[in-house]
Amino acid sequence: ALELGLARSDRRVRADLTSNLIASVVSDAEDREPREGELRDYYTANQEFFTSSARLRVQQIFFRVPTAGDEAAVLARATSARSEIAAGQSFESVREQRGDSEIWELPDALLPAMKLREYIGPTLLGNVLELEVGAVSQPLRSSSGIHLLRLVEREDPRAPAFEEIEAQVRGEWRRRLGDQA
Repeated sequence: ALELGLARSDRRVRADLTSNLIASVVSDAEDREPREGELRDYYTANQEFFTSSARLRVQQIFFRVPTAGDEAAVLARATSARSEIAAGQSFESVREQRGDSEIWELPDALLPAMKLREYIGPTLLGNVLELEVGAVSQPLRSSSGIHLLRLVEREDPRAPAFEEIEAQVRGEWRRRLGDQA
C-alpha cells in the first residue's frame, strides 16, 4: 500500500494509519508503570481533583402561592411558621401543620451541592450555602412558591488519603499521560 502511494492518495488508508499510530503512542504511554513517588507527587499536585465536594442535608417547608394576589398572605404564613420554629416547635411538626404538599420532595440524605441545585435551583442553593447547621432560612420565593429551608447537616469537602484511592490516582495518572501523548 505504501509502495502504491495509498497513504497519500487514499483518505481511508491515511485515516487508518493515523488512527493506529495515535493508538500505539497512547497505548505505550498508558502502559507505563509509574513509581510510587510519581503517583504521590501527582496526587499532591492535583489534590483538588480527588477532593469530594461538600455535601448537604436540607429539609424544606413549601408554601404554594396559587395566584399573585395570594402571595402576601402566603408569605405571612411562612413567616409565622418560621417564628414557631424559632420559638421551639419542631421543624417536622410545623411542616405538617403549616406547609403545603411539595411538588418534589427533597431526599433525606447528604447531597452534593450540584445535585441539591437540581432540586431547589441556584438561588435557593445560594441561600442554603450561607446557613449554619440547624439554621432556618428566611422565607424564600421561587417560581413554584415560598420555601423555608433548614440546613440539617453539612459535610465539608474531603481529600481522601492517598492510600485510600491509590488505584484511582493511578488510573487518572495513566489517562492524563495518554492525553499528553
